[in-house]
Amino acid sequence: MLILGACPDEYTINFKKISASVTFCASNIPQAYGFINDSLEHAVEGEYYQINAPLDLLLQELMDDEGRNPFLNVPMNCAPDNLNWNPFPPAGKDYVDMARLYQRLDLWWPAGSVGFDDVCLAYKDRQYITQRPNNNIHFYSLYRGSAMGGAFGAAIGAKLANLDNRVFLFTGDGCFRLFSGSLSEVADLGLVVFLLKNERLGIVEQGLKKIIPDFDTANYHAEVKSIEYGQIARANGWDAVQLNPNLSNLGELLKKIEGKIPRSLLIEIPVDPDQLLRNNPRLKNL
Repeated sequence: MLILGACPDEYTINFKKISASVTFCASNIPQAYGFINDSLEHAVEGEYYQINAPLDLLLQELMDDEGRNPFLNVPMNCAPDNLNWNPFPPAGKDYVDMARLYQRLDLWWPAGSVGFDDVCLAYKDRQYITQRPNNNIHFYSLYRGSAMGGAFGAAIGAKLANLDNRVFLFTGDGCFRLFSGSLSEVADLGLVVFLLKNERLGIVEQGLKKIIPDFDTANYHAEVKSIEYGQIARANGWDAVQLNPNLSNLGELLKKIEGKIPRSLLIEIPVDPDQLLRNNPRLKNL
């Protein structure tokens, strides 16, 4: 294992030690975050080596050395195309099957896209459904600190940094309440926001059912009242559309947003709050 700037906190290693046989940690920052005695040795199980040097020079030297002394590539069994062995639970009749939607989108993303997951079910479920990174889109999940709605600002930043970027955001109906007052300022940026409407704080409700299962669900305070999200978006100069539960309008919608769009677009997705696609791995620690 070669570590470049890893952070051995709850979000990264889930309170578990790195199980590599040998770990090399490269750093050019003394006493970096997570270090103890200028080392991450406490966070690994096997042998540990600390390398303190300018990272650009170190990486160039490693690449040059690989050219002089090629690594021994041991034949490995190929991983299966589908890494999800268990079937996904179906969604209710009037809801979008989110597993199917994430799979369809993973085959569609335009090259050079940028995506963000807000603090909603998407940051957990989308990655679990797709399993592997996608070469056409760079995704960033803003779950650290659980700052709901923060991904909206990050999406705006990615778009302003390069107006040619096609920027996509997954957010929840709870997160939406925290940034919807700023929609009008970015109506002409051409952002695409997928709004998961399940009338719940989904991460909260699904988690508390595991953490405090003996409590009445009314005490979770996870209910979110349904409002007309499309009307709010249109009132702020956005376009808005609702995804049909059977995805019958998905193909036509994707054709419209494959290239640059003149106005930002809100895509409202009816989500079944009871479709549990994946447990949150952090729950065991909570």
